Amino acid sequence: MKISRRYAALTTLIGSSANTFIVSIQAVVLIPLYLHAIGPHLYGAWLASGDILVWLQTFDLGLPNLMIQRIGAAYGRGESRVAIEYFATGMLVMTAIASLIGTSAVAVSPYISSLMGLTGAEAKLLQNCFTVSAITAALNLFSNGIVGFSRGIQDTKFLNSITVVASILGFGVSLFLVLAGAGLWAVAFGHVTRNVTVFVGCIFFAISSLRSGLYRYFCPRREMLHEFSTILPVTALGGIGYALMNQSESAVVAIFLKPELATILTLNRKVIEVGRGLIDIIAFATYGGFAHLIASDQRHRVLHVHAEVTALRLSLAILAASAYMAINHSLINVWIGSSEYGGPLLTILIALQFLVVGGSFLMNYLYRALGPVMQGSIALLAESVVRVPLMIGLVKWLGLPGIPLAGIITGGFFMILAYRWTIREVSQFSDPYPRTSIHVWCARIAVFFVGMLICVFVQWNSWIFVGFAGSSVLAFGGAILLSSDPLLNSVREPLLSFFAKVRALVVR
Repeated sequence: MKISRRYAALTTLIGSSANTFIVSIQAVVLIPLYLHAIGPHLYGAWLASGDILVWLQTFDLGLPNLMIQRIGAAYGRGESRVAIEYFATGMLVMTAIASLIGTSAVAVSPYISSLMGLTGAEAKLLQNCFTVSAITAALNLFSNGIVGFSRGIQDTKFLNSITVVASILGFGVSLFLVLAGAGLWAVAFGHVTRNVTVFVGCIFFAISSLRSGLYRYFCPRREMLHEFSTILPVTALGGIGYALMNQSESAVVAIFLKPELATILTLNRKVIEVGRGLIDIIAFATYGGFAHLIASDQRHRVLHVHAEVTALRLSLAILAASAYMAINHSLINVWIGSSEYGGPLLTILIALQFLVVGGSFLMNYLYRALGPVMQGSIALLAESVVRVPLMIGLVKWLGLPGIPLAGIITGGFFMILAYRWTIREVSQFSDPYPRTSIHVWCARIAVFFVGMLICVFVQWNSWIFVGFAGSSVLAFGGAILLSSDPLLNSVREPLLSFFAKVRALVVR
């Protein structure tokens, strides 16, 4: 099988970006309908319980990422049989994990409503919706193992397409049900539809991939089970730590302040969450290829590729953060209402958190792709041990701004730590890490500063302004960053070629 790391990353980027776009449109259309049909109190409780559900899913023990790394490295060495054996062993463990987590999630569902301060009919409704979502979340856990296999073997096109189809179907089901008066069930059954569709697609992909004779290698190995049993307890703790840091913020606000403020926090970061969903795709798309690269005969390029990936992610993150700051106030006012706006300080801190925490995640993720999965997972756990108490303390002291501030402080430290570990890991065989000049950093700071100024001084309640301000920041900021950073040549040259072709067609 011919392997193309670039093509696999590109198909993941395209598919995941399309999926994020659909989810974004879904949020724009459905959230006002949810707030009207469900009410801010119950909907805020659902958002907080959703954080808990996502947190429960992190008990996959970090197995999908471990499978990507091991399978990708095996394929990089040309060892297809070893890769399939890792797949078989991983899916055996994943089946047990999904069964256990699904059962556990259903078991804790009766306690969710009381934790959120609900009583009576609202409490029962939240419990039932959470239970249904928890069952299909277990299917999603199982599917993640097969997705990990596809990324490890660099064959990502089909499952990315299935994910897009699943999101469209889930959107349609939720829209139909909320308009039909189903209330909170509209949200739950949208999740069910999406997860079941992905599950069916993953089963089909796994069977198709093994038809070419590879099925004879699909057998769990005792030595691989032993390897997993050694690593998975540590990666599990790392995954739990990551969820505690990033998927419990609304729950912290709902528990230590009130559910209505959880709704404000969620809505004020909704746009930047879309940006995060798009930009984190860079990490997910390159993880398998990075594991493949480190085991190949091109491993001397690993730091150069690392620098290119990091520069691309940072530039896109600065653009997204700047556009978010420029439009958030106006967007909230025309979309939901001025009462849900959290203020310029919260907006700026959320933007900074997005930059720092996302950068920390990328550094840690690529470091684990090199092979030291356990050490990277320990770092995630250590970060959570620091951030969660800090988040609780700061939110009780400062209110909502305490949430992003905690992320900025801890994410910055652990981002630097993971970067230094990466350099140490590959310095003996890799070419040196490319340097970033001062003028590149000045361009990055300038673009971010413009977004911050608009956030503080400019606000106009108009969809036209939202579209104009957001697109202007993205266009002009993108031109500045793209032209100033030589590490973005691999992006700039295809774009220039594309625009040249479009211009030629227009002139003709």
